[in-house]
Amino acid sequence: MRVRRGFSISTLAMTDAEERFWDKVRKGDKFECWEWQAGTRGNGYGAFNYKGSNVYAHRLVIYFAEGYSPPDDKVVCHLCDNTRCVNPNHLMVADQAENHFDASVKGRASGPEELNNPQGKLTDKDVCELRRKFIET
Repeated sequence: MRVRRGFSISTLAMTDAEERFWDKVRKGDKFECWEWQAGTRGNGYGAFNYKGSNVYAHRLVIYFAEGYSPPDDKVVCHLCDNTRCVNPNHLMVADQAENHFDASVKGRASGPEELNNPQGKLTDKDVCELRRKFIET
């Protein structure tokens, strides 16, 4: 079953949905990660099933905490880098570029432009050596 990013929250019976949702969360204080204890997808993110549709738990909690559903063109970033976390204090709605920047700053980016990427063809040392040789010629 596919997990949907966007969803119409207005059709949910909020008290029932919220109660079911929070029953699946191990909450701590506002500084700790509140970990999703129910099902996750292959990518490690929590999934909440409602009427046969799965929605990402960290996206749904934005509605519960902030009162709006994040648009499809936005992502919900985990500032704590814990994919199971649904603490609204650890989440931020952003665009993909902001999410990638956050990952790069924290050394988690995996794109080929990142230094010492195992998928890359050159290491930092190789680049320095090539630059040195180029300058010498």
